[in-house]
Amino acid sequence: MKYRKNELSEERYLKLEAIDFEWSKARIIGLKSKKAVAKQDWNELFEQLERYKEAYGDCLVPQKWRENKELADWVSWQRVAKKKGLLAEDHIEKLNTLSFDWDPLHTRWEHMFRELLKYKEEYGHTNVPQRCEDYPELSSWVRGQRIAMREKRPILEGRAERLDEIGFNWLMSKTEPWSEMFEKLKAYKRKYGDYNVPQKWKEDRKLGRWVNTQRLHYKMGDIKPERIKILNSIGFIWNARTHSQDPQLMIEL
Repeated sequence: MKYRKNELSEERYLKLEAIDFEWSKARIIGLKSKKAVAKQDWNELFEQLERYKEAYGDCLVPQKWRENKELADWVSWQRVAKKKGLLAEDHIEKLNTLSFDWDPLHTRWEHMFRELLKYKEEYGHTNVPQRCEDYPELSSWVRGQRIAMREKRPILEGRAERLDEIGFNWLMSKTEPWSEMFEKLKAYKRKYGDYNVPQKWKEDRKLGRWVNTQRLHYKMGDIKPERIKILNSIGFIWNARTHSQDPQLMIEL
């Protein structure tokens, strides 16, 4: 194993640490990595981090930040060293004065989980479409959770239960394209200025049929109330001939 033989590059070590890779029985950081940490002037790099925060508002220096790769590596190693119990207490305290994020991956997961809760409250499900204007990063995050479950990654341990509690669909439902079509409808409005998609629109016949189906189900009283509210919220026209909306639900909105 390259880790045990001290043949693993620092870059690869950091990437594996970032996904909570299980190092089995290995208990120490490779000698090459320990030497790299020892050679760095901690206070000088801390001052660089202070300037970074002043400029960008946080301490989340990208790992591949070209402007200052040394600082990027150093910031990553502070997290690794603290996790391994190798970071001095006074260094920890100084970093805390900058509101240093010791686990940015966890912070991001919590942020995206809250975004998913908001999405479900708005749309009634967790099948985030591939392109979602209001939640541009959520689709790839949701896909990542499904991949982690499929590959049984340890990083999902404890998180899967929280996703289960909100009714998360671990397999993307192919029978629930509604939110994806809704996003296409909004894109149509941005381009053409209205929601009157021709039923036989050559560019996207599926969207034309979908719009007509929404109106038909509405007329028959066979459409979910939450979907009526969502469509009303963007000014959807239920009757293309009279340009009328649902007056009762318009009042609710």
